Amino acid sequence: MKQTEIGVRRKLERSLKARFHETTWSNFIDDGYVRDHLEYLAGERQEMKFPELKDFARAALNRQHEHERELLEKWGVLEESDDGDAEGVVYTRKRPSAKTVRHTFDIELPEREQRRAAVLLEIQMRQAAARPDVARFRARHLKDRLLSANDAEAYFDPGLTEGITDQELAALGRDLARDYGWHRENSAWFVLTGDAPALRPLAVDVFTAESMYSPSYCRLTLHVAPWVPSEEVEKAFVWMRDQVRGAPGTVGEQRLEVLRFVEAERAKHGQRPSFGALLQIWNRKYPHWSYGDYRAFSKAYREAHKEVISPEYHSPRRAKTPNLERREARHFKRLEAFKEKAQAVYAEAIETS
Repeated sequence: MKQTEIGVRRKLERSLKARFHETTWSNFIDDGYVRDHLEYLAGERQEMKFPELKDFARAALNRQHEHERELLEKWGVLEESDDGDAEGVVYTRKRPSAKTVRHTFDIELPEREQRRAAVLLEIQMRQAAARPDVARFRARHLKDRLLSANDAEAYFDPGLTEGITDQELAALGRDLARDYGWHRENSAWFVLTGDAPALRPLAVDVFTAESMYSPSYCRLTLHVAPWVPSEEVEKAFVWMRDQVRGAPGTVGEQRLEVLRFVEAERAKHGQRPSFGALLQIWNRKYPHWSYGDYRAFSKAYREAHKEVISPEYHSPRRAKTPNLERREARHFKRLEAFKEKAQAVYAEAIETS
């Protein structure tokens, strides 16, 4: 029986136990992999047997799955905070085809540096409590008393934007974060409750960005107090790099040129020519790097593509801080409110129907 694009799609979805979104499938068709497989089945070409096609399809579906995170589907756009000190995971979806994620990790220091940080934090808190702006806020809004955790929650939006509802407190939190290196929300929580903020002498931001229209991107940013020993900084970077990417992958000069060549030909023709056709051009242009058959050439391209264009980035689990636990509690509170509202609307609709 003659197979069609629809038949190939169904076979791939059964084999991979996943479904293509229409945009993903359309892009996959444009890449020419299905065409090559159909021509192979028709005896017109020797390349692109089903196992090879399946490898390309699995990569496309992996990229698709990264774009359908439940949180993104439910809540849409969550912008990174303006002061750049957001804790936890921050998703940004400005369009359905793109996603950014940011994690912040505090790195544990040796005992000597921990002691230094503890002494510094103790002095900072004493000085912060004596500041005129903090004293003024506490006198005006708190009547010179500190709040319990339950009372302090009234100053925070339970929604996903994590906003501080009082503008004066929000500004004060930003000022303390700037002057002491604390997290903005921890700073506001200190003003309300007196609880110690987290001092972060060594922290690493992991920022990843993925789009259907651009290569995967990852950036590690280290935030380091100048008194932290250099060897601790190096250890933190290597540890985080290995957690995010594993050992740094290498791409030799030949495979890198294969990648550049294939992508240039794809751009020139509007779609990727078959690997058989590409191989003939390649061997004429690069006789010193010639390949005996299209399979080796295709493998070199796939490996270089995976390492350079679509590497997979991961993030280790973070230890929960008091601030993150408070955030989760606010999220849960909002979800429960949504459920109650939905049930009330449904009951009202039933009564009036």
